[in-house]
Amino acid sequence: KKNDFLGKIKLIVPGLHNICHALAVISVLDTLGYNFEDYSKYFEEFSGMGRRFQIVADNKAKNIKIVDDYAHHPSEIKSTLNAVQKSSRRKVVIFQPHRYTRFKGLFEEFKKSFDDTDILFVTDVYNAGDKPIKGYESFDFVDQIEKKDVYYAKGSIDEAGKLIAPYLKQ
Repeated sequence: KKNDFLGKIKLIVPGLHNICHALAVISVLDTLGYNFEDYSKYFEEFSGMGRRFQIVADNKAKNIKIVDDYAHHPSEIKSTLNAVQKSSRRKVVIFQPHRYTRFKGLFEEFKKSFDDTDILFVTDVYNAGDKPIKGYESFDFVDQIEKKDVYYAKGSIDEAGKLIAPYLKQ
């Protein structure tokens, strides 16, 4: 019935967007007639999709956690950064724009996506077959970001990883 309390679930994936996704799943399953007790335990086991807030390293001694997220849209980037917003850790981010056409089309939105970062590194655009678009290269983006700690990391993600290492600290 509408507004009935079904029970509690525990999520191990962070972020308001994941809470919304879980509620949507519960709504669909409830509408289809599934019993809450039969499926609710599985939410706690769901660790997320690959490359969506995927923890690739967690050094508790040095208080450094590295998260990989394939967010390539401004709203996805904001959701990912919101998921760690409550953390006292600095947010050191590597951003690789994906496709020149997407980068150009969402350029202004991308510029506003990194407000919650402490340090931002931007690698070259992953072109995925797109031809470069003048004025929409990564270095153009870095020049237009209104943040003090933003750097152009010429090259690939791997090359940016080498640049970022000295910035990782407690």
